[in-house]
Amino acid sequence: MDNAQLGAGSTVAIIGGGQAGGEAATLLRQNRFEGRIVLIGEEPCLPYMRPPLSKAFLAREIAKDALIYKAAAAYENARVEMRLNARVDEIDRQDKRLILNDGATFGYDRLVIATGGRARQLPVPGASSSNILYLRTIADVELLQPLMQAGRRLVIVGGGYVGLEVAAIAVKLYDRGPIFFRQERVGRDGQLFPVYKLRTMVPNAEDMLPELREESRNEMLAFFD
Repeated sequence: MDNAQLGAGSTVAIIGGGQAGGEAATLLRQNRFEGRIVLIGEEPCLPYMRPPLSKAFLAREIAKDALIYKAAAAYENARVEMRLNARVDEIDRQDKRLILNDGATFGYDRLVIATGGRARQLPVPGASSSNILYLRTIADVELLQPLMQAGRRLVIVGGGYVGLEVAAIAVKLYDRGPIFFRQERVGRDGQLFPVYKLRTMVPNAEDMLPELREESRNEMLAFFD
């Protein structure tokens, strides 16, 4: 972003209330931008670090406050307007205008999109069942935590770092190891199989879901991709 073209009357809008959005907001001020900075985040909390969600926070080793990236005072001192618990429904690029889910609109001179990614929704019948969960936010983990109990079966779809970290927590609680499927390999070159005591791996999640749903009425399924 060329700050030389932005004066004190300019507005920079940042869509995304994660660590990237929070850092962009404060760095703008550190780099002597004197205009208006507005950060819009869909979640109700201050920008926080997502990596610990799938391990330390899931395991209840750290509290929610420990995830917060910077205290509220940092944004106040940087004169960042925080629009939390708000979602951008539309970006009018021609008129440089944002339309929020509550109907509010405001203009911008520069726009930063720092929304990150989301897990794909499982594209099969029954994927909206209450025991199929996704992991991206604090609220997602808080839904999952009380379900992480011995005697229940956990199925993890997705063999990346998020899925593996959840598995690391799960094997401490479960008498039956978690199941991974969809990827032909998990981790790096498949070397993490013995570490996480994976019981089996099925390459096609869609074919297995009806059977798993029938078997797991009183258990739980989880999907991370």
